[in-house]
Amino acid sequence: MSRRSILIALALANLFLLGVATAIGWWVTQQYEARVRQFETESVVTAVTAGVRQLLLDQETASFQVARVVSQGAALRQAVQDRLAEPLPAALADEFGRGAVSSGEVGLLGISVHTPELALIGQLWRGVITDRTWVPATPIEPSVLQTVGARAGSARNALIALYWITPSGAPMLSVFAPVGGLRLTGYIGLHIDPLNGLRTLGDRLSLPVSFTTLDGQRSLRQLGDVPSVAGRQLLDVTVPLVGPRGGDPVATVRPFVDIAALEADLAKTQRSALLMFAVLGGAAAVLAVLLVAMFMRRLFDRVTGLERALRDLGDGKLDTTVPELQAADGLGAMARVIDRFRTQALSTDRLTADIVTSMARVGDATQQASQAIGQVSDGSLSQLQALRQVATGVQQSSGAITEVAHSSQQASAQARVAADSVQIGVERVDTLLGEMRGIKDSSAEIARISQQISRIASQTNMLSLNAAIEAARA
Repeated sequence: MSRRSILIALALANLFLLGVATAIGWWVTQQYEARVRQFETESVVTAVTAGVRQLLLDQETASFQVARVVSQGAALRQAVQDRLAEPLPAALADEFGRGAVSSGEVGLLGISVHTPELALIGQLWRGVITDRTWVPATPIEPSVLQTVGARAGSARNALIALYWITPSGAPMLSVFAPVGGLRLTGYIGLHIDPLNGLRTLGDRLSLPVSFTTLDGQRSLRQLGDVPSVAGRQLLDVTVPLVGPRGGDPVATVRPFVDIAALEADLAKTQRSALLMFAVLGGAAAVLAVLLVAMFMRRLFDRVTGLERALRDLGDGKLDTTVPELQAADGLGAMARVIDRFRTQALSTDRLTADIVTSMARVGDATQQASQAIGQVSDGSLSQLQALRQVATGVQQSSGAITEVAHSSQQASAQARVAADSVQIGVERVDTLLGEMRGIKDSSAEIARISQQISRIASQTNMLSLNAAIEAARA
């Protein structure tokens, strides 16, 4: 791979890392925005919850005061004691005119009178808290009456506030006050609109507020200028409306928080963060490319020096100088290996020269041996001819002995002469064989020396020796 290819690959890798860093920056800013929105939501929920709790506590305090005063009225006490329903409407109507009720501080909607066992004696309800238009009574949730009646001991003589939901889905606060003092004769129930006590919640929060039924299907009341949801950036927050001491929710509170400015700030922050990521990442990428380019240039220069040394060694220039021998990295190790190769090549070259010289000497010795073998071969041929002549003479003598039986003495004499000739021929053959064995031993010694020097010389010597032996044996 060329230097240019490596730099291009490095640039592409840096671009990829820059894209990854930008994506991470975008994800981080998104997480930051989500955290900011969550914090804003939690802050609004905390503020709404605290404001609702405080206003409901204030309303319960005012309602308790009204309940104590109503429960001490002589007419109502007598009616409860006698359990008479006829005088109750007029007496109850008068209670709607009390100061805290008529001023709207306590949003009283209905008053009910009960026996100690929570049996209904009489009740009076109005439609809205601003007039005295009497309407049919709202059925009281049975669980409310059961909670009041389930108390025991001194708790039966204590005031109690309970929140519940009417059949129409509206929230209701019922405050029950005992009648009769230590001798409990019944209960007076004040049924109050809890949303009336929350009428200042919007001012407290400096936000428009909407109250809806628990299922969100019907709007109960709106505080402040509730903005239109369409085309607005509003924080989607809903807070369940529960009593100050907890319990089941009876309605839903929705504050309208315009987060257009917050979203604009977050978008600006996101753009700034992404720009910063891009600029810093780009600068880091460019710096990395420059540093790596400088490093790669230095590395390529070093590798080029080693490559040049290898090329010279390949061309037979064994006196070339190998660079990077003192380097402590991988290139230094490679350079030292190349230098060892150069040293071995020099040794091999000297050994080759010695082998060539030895081969020349072996060639001379082999030529001399060949000449000697030729002379031995010529002598062997001469002795072979003499032997053949001797054999012919023997055959002639045998024929003469057969044909001339009567001249045995002459044949015996001729036989002795022939035997002497044969003995002389045998001695000459033995002498020739001894000389041939000496030549064989010399040839074997030459062959051993030639085999040690070169395999090729050994093969040549063996062929010459075999040819000599075969000629002798023939």
